[in-house]
Amino acid sequence: MTRHSLNDETHPDGWRVARLGELVKIRGGRSPSQISLASSGEFPYLKVNDLNHCEKYLSSAAQYSNLDSSDLVPKTSIVFAKRGAAIRTNKIRIVMQPCYIDTNLMALSVDAARADTEYLYYTLLREKLWRIADIST
Repeated sequence: MTRHSLNDETHPDGWRVARLGELVKIRGGRSPSQISLASSGEFPYLKVNDLNHCEKYLSSAAQYSNLDSSDLVPKTSIVFAKRGAAIRTNKIRIVMQPCYIDTNLMALSVDAARADTEYLYYTLLREKLWRIADIST
């Protein structure tokens, strides 16, 4: 992707061309063995199955942790399955509170000063992640 000035007529006024990696922080998950889990707590521990219980915004999980650490996925990050057949379901969610994710999920934490989470969410839905991912186990 080439960079264009704001005066380039091929782009809407005020829009800048950037690579996705410049607009988000890509986060991987943590193994449940690294986190003390319970049926309630402060921070949801999200698994692929938790994506089945909502349509767009994800605010609860089957398991929780009270462990507060620097690798929490921030509120308004976009989460989705990163391996296996779950990618084909195209379940992409926006988390509504800081959380942990397991190793079968990925998160994109959007730089709100440079990009819009909702726009990226709908773009990912439209692109259908399974078209660009390896869906084998």
